[in-house]
Amino acid sequence: MIRGIPPIGLVVLLVSGLTCTAGAGLIVSDYEVSPVVLSPDGEGLVTVTVTNGGGAPSGANSSTGMDGDPFIASVRLHSTDLQVLSGSFDGIGRIGPGQQVRVTFHVRAPQARGIYSPEVRIRTEQGDSIRHPLVVNVGTQVGQLARPALVLERSQTDPVTPGSPFTVNLSLVNRGSATATDVILTVNSSSPSIALEGAGTHSISRLAPGAAFPLALVFSTDRQVQLGLRPIAVTLDYVLPDGTPARQNEVVSVMVRGRAELGLASLTTDPVHVARGEAFTLLARLENSGTDDANSVRAHVDLPFPGGNESFVGTIEPGNDAPVVFNLVADQAGVAQFTLTASWDDEEGTHTLSEPLTVEVCEGGTARFLVAAGFVVGGLLIGAWYWRRRAA
Repeated sequence: MIRGIPPIGLVVLLVSGLTCTAGAGLIVSDYEVSPVVLSPDGEGLVTVTVTNGGGAPSGANSSTGMDGDPFIASVRLHSTDLQVLSGSFDGIGRIGPGQQVRVTFHVRAPQARGIYSPEVRIRTEQGDSIRHPLVVNVGTQVGQLARPALVLERSQTDPVTPGSPFTVNLSLVNRGSATATDVILTVNSSSPSIALEGAGTHSISRLAPGAAFPLALVFSTDRQVQLGLRPIAVTLDYVLPDGTPARQNEVVSVMVRGRAELGLASLTTDPVHVARGEAFTLLARLENSGTDDANSVRAHVDLPFPGGNESFVGTIEPGNDAPVVFNLVADQAGVAQFTLTASWDDEEGTHTLSEPLTVEVCEGGTARFLVAAGFVVGGLLIGAWYWRRRAA
């Protein structure tokens, strides 16, 4: 016969989903706390259901006898905070497969509000022992009872440039009303082009409600990292107030944004020697040494020559170059100083490049030809005169 306290007319709420172990054997399959929220220094009932699942024992919280069904020798409620007014059960007896027994403890709550975890301790005559933690709410809202709420917050960071290191500032905050214990934060990048510098695992023994754990993670990147949002996986493992392990998967995304960088690779003219009055082609090659496409590439030269001073290129991909062609007419001789200006767009906006350059224009080609022809004719005449004189 189970000896307890007489019923006192309190509302009893069945708390489901608190089975101590899922295997067969002697288990703590359920418990009830009435009222659900105890008043500080108030009294209440804690009713525990012990069940024989049958079969072999499973886990630390189950037990079965060596020679048949388990014989329950004692059931106690142990707590350093709650006071057990009555409910010390001895010699309950043997429980067959599928059978269960309910024991009720009369307790007094502590004066301080909070979540408490008394422990049910069961012993059998076969020498087995079962310990199962309970959750008792004293003076806090019922909605805050279940579990802590861990939130991973991050401060805003600038876009990441491929090939450059970056820092992610995180803060792990407990927004719940219960303490999370044995918290382990694990960081794992999903891209081989993003590498974490330093430890990838961080441990927090206790994270009380409202507490925060700041964390600065430094990463390095290579120039081949894919542009756009890149995910960084963060796993949170912790223990709930009733001893149940919990896991939470989070993702921190960083924006990887490339930058196009154009430079002048070469400058030539066709023909090589430009003469006054002749048409020529000015050919510049623009090279993209950046990490993003250079879009809408345009170039302009401020030479004082008639012709096409504007050239549209289009898109230059990273690691490539493209020709910029200007067809001009050299209408004046001398050294002409000019500036080549290029503009392009990328994810960061519009950029410009200015290169001061010179081109030399010689005197007209006809005059040079006549001078050269004069030298040739003169040479032939002198040679003929010398030959005739020698023959005479």
